[in-house]
Amino acid sequence: MKWFGGTLVFLAELAMLAGLFWWGYTNFDGYWSWLFGLTIPFFVSVIWSLSLSPKAPRPFPPAIKSTVRLVLLLAGAAAWWATGNHVVGIATAAAAIVGTVIATRWPFDELGTAPTTAHNEPTDE
Repeated sequence: MKWFGGTLVFLAELAMLAGLFWWGYTNFDGYWSWLFGLTIPFFVSVIWSLSLSPKAPRPFPPAIKSTVRLVLLLAGAAAWWATGNHVVGIATAAAAIVGTVIATRWPFDELGTAPTTAHNEPTDE
């Protein structure tokens, strides 16, 4: 079930980047629209890849990572809302919240399985 939460977060991430682009593109005129439309998602994706992705080279602590990730995803939903795309904004926010809750709080990947210990730990046999 944890894979489902990760999938929702990934889809919300794509919608966030698209929403940030669309917000920057539609709220400015001329060359500024392209400048803001492209640079805002670029810098957010750099922060995401350096500190928020599953294989980030400099990850935040888990609580901060979940909080910053959710704030950025909801900022993307707010960007969709601000441009008048209310349905996409609500869908992005729902995917972000539900996906984050499932991905961070789901105790097991499969029902009925408990977490296992590492095989290279010494035993008392």
